[in-house]
Amino acid sequence: MDWIGGELELALNKDDCPICTMLDEVEERFFFWFCLEGIGDGRTRDALLSRGETFCRPHAKRLIEAVGKTGRRFSAALMTQEMIAHAARDLPSDGGGKVPKGAFQSRRAEGGCAACRSMDESEANFVGIFAHYLSDPHFSELYGQSFGLCLEHRAMAASAARSGRTKKLIAQAEREKMRQLYDELEEYVASIRAAAGAASGEFEGAESDAWKRALMKLSIRGSGHLKG
Repeated sequence: MDWIGGELELALNKDDCPICTMLDEVEERFFFWFCLEGIGDGRTRDALLSRGETFCRPHAKRLIEAVGKTGRRFSAALMTQEMIAHAARDLPSDGGGKVPKGAFQSRRAEGGCAACRSMDESEANFVGIFAHYLSDPHFSELYGQSFGLCLEHRAMAASAARSGRTKKLIAQAEREKMRQLYDELEEYVASIRAAAGAASGEFEGAESDAWKRALMKLSIRGSGHLKG
């Protein structure tokens, strides 16, 4: 098993989708190293400009936080100055003149978000390796005992699976996990209804956080991770 396979095994011990867990760690490392090295590297900034990339709103906020933590404000100012010049290049000069066609087109359509591109590449890699290792009895057993996959990565893993057996394994495992969550939620809702007149209004038990796990199970990565 390679390094990523080992990391996926560790992620299966978390109470969350293992692919999402891995991507959260990748995102954290991306901004750390981008601020530490990339933001001050001319070649990295030139590559961003050549691809017409910027940052989506969620990742722009993450970058602002990372710059604040690392103190790389001067490098951030240089990078954003270059990006502003690039984004303004199609606009008419102060002298006026006709506005070029497409001058106000979304820059997202041109190059997208640099962080999302990196995340997309990692995501495809993780999903492919995850689907590959499901043929390993030990890995598939750990998967069966885990939180399982979120909706998005369930579909991606099934698409990446090379055999009908692996697709069936995913379907059966995820159906069982959904059933367990549904039953826990049913029990929790029933306990609240039964004690609706209780003064505290709070109920403890293994099923009391099932709604939180259900939200994580049903989650998608959001606009900061949308393709294109």
